[in-house]
Amino acid sequence: MKSIIKHSLIPHSSSFLHSFHSSTFHSSNFINNQNNNNQLDHNQKNNITDFDAETLELIRARLKQTFKENSKYHLKYNLKYKEIANDAAVLMPLCIANGKPSVLFTIRSQNLKTHKGEVSFPGGKKDPTDQSPEITALRETFEEIRISPKDIDILGQDTILPNKDYTLKVHPFVGFIKFPIRIELIRARLKQTFKENSKYHLKYNLKYKEIANDAAVLMPLCIANGKPSVLFTIRSQNLKTHKGEVSFPGGKKDPTDQSPEITALRETFEEIRISPKDIDILGQDTILPNKDYTLKVHPFVGFIKFPIRIGKDKDDQEINYNKHEVSGVFTVTLNELLNPKIRTYRQFRNTKIEYPVYQAPSWAKLEIWGLTAFILNNILKKLTDPPLKKK
Repeated sequence: MKSIIKHSLIPHSSSFLHSFHSSTFHSSNFINNQNNNNQLDHNQKNNITDFDAETLELIRARLKQTFKENSKYHLKYNLKYKEIANDAAVLMPLCIANGKPSVLFTIRSQNLKTHKGEVSFPGGKKDPTDQSPEITALRETFEEIRISPKDIDILGQDTILPNKDYTLKVHPFVGFIKFPIRIELIRARLKQTFKENSKYHLKYNLKYKEIANDAAVLMPLCIANGKPSVLFTIRSQNLKTHKGEVSFPGGKKDPTDQSPEITALRETFEEIRISPKDIDILGQDTILPNKDYTLKVHPFVGFIKFPIRIGKDKDDQEINYNKHEVSGVFTVTLNELLNPKIRTYRQFRNTKIEYPVYQAPSWAKLEIWGLTAFILNNILKKLTDPPLKKK
């Protein structure tokens, strides 16, 4: 069953990448069981208000209970059902989209024979090779919206229903998409823009061809204090260059590094002690030179898989950073970074070229400038719709 699905990219007017955070659901009544006879004893939790592990188990239990109760009536006592030989299945996909627990819908293509342009769930007829209706729902979901079965947690099945012509028994399943929807959109956008920009930057800029050495940095996206944020480091006073400046984790490529991505992950671990296995690399941005044209800098974007807590000063935080290389870390929420009031532009070395400068938190008494600010601004411009504008 072919469908199209409409996604917005990342609107920066209100919230950016809130889909990182899967524990807040602002609806007060997502699923409300009004029948007192069907109450489940989960601390009398009547309204499902988030998609944490407890809530998913509650959904699973309710579906199991109601399916068992209703199937007897629908399949044993409705004679029309007995005459239906063919099966179909659909999936109601629960997900974290734009930071909020949601339900995903598709819009059926105008190329289809029936129900053109209508809203639906992914699904279709059971193939002879499908071992069960659940397999049908997962297969059709992958065919329509390219979400793999391994990324969907089937929570249960609802009551089997006929289609309007009584030619199909439709098996409705409920599944939870394990990754935040926005994460995949970021990954796709980075892949697209890197491919588009690399041709210009590396093929046509002769100065780039002369640079033999590589370096890599990681722009770490994270959930800090419950909010989608970007993590920054403050370079140690012990370092030879850029002492005390704001930066992203990164450094020169070692001969043993198999790729710039490995360099970014290795340097991140060395500086802020976050293991590569705890970072999901979402993509790479345009390769840039440093100011002296001695290094090709490969910027990567990665998501720290666990939430972190950062206090209001550098001594109140959970990051166990390497004090020889880093004197402190801080985070800035994505909403703040997208606020034009904390971003200014300055002229570069008496030229007409302007570069962005961001304000760090007040306690740091620092600015985010130079290549770090340029990479930050470049990535935010590519991942926001509409693009960032100067204030």
